[in-house]
Amino acid sequence: MSMCAGGSELAICAANIFVDGIATLVGGTSLSSPLAMGSWARIESAHKGKLGFAAPLFYQLANGAPTLTSPYFNDVLTGGNGLYTALPGYDYVTGLGSFDIVVVSAAIK
Repeated sequence: MSMCAGGSELAICAANIFVDGIATLVGGTSLSSPLAMGSWARIESAHKGKLGFAAPLFYQLANGAPTLTSPYFNDVLTGGNGLYTALPGYDYVTGLGSFDIVVVSAAIK
């Protein structure tokens, strides 16, 4: 999964987090990991804590996604990590892309 993974130097992909009372700009994995976990926690709560590990459910929904028309995932088409580059569909930088919390939650039975 991918969330806002740009570094803290990118204002569009950073958040002001207060650490010991001091505002600190945070981005990259330090921001995207808690965003993804918080999103999964919302979905898990909506299903009364019965879902367990997220990955199998996400990949079941993906079934070849993401595509530009996937109802569950938003394909990330730009960016990279120095070794790999984001491409259409699944890639090693952004995986399945980001997900729509409401749509994914409704699709999981």
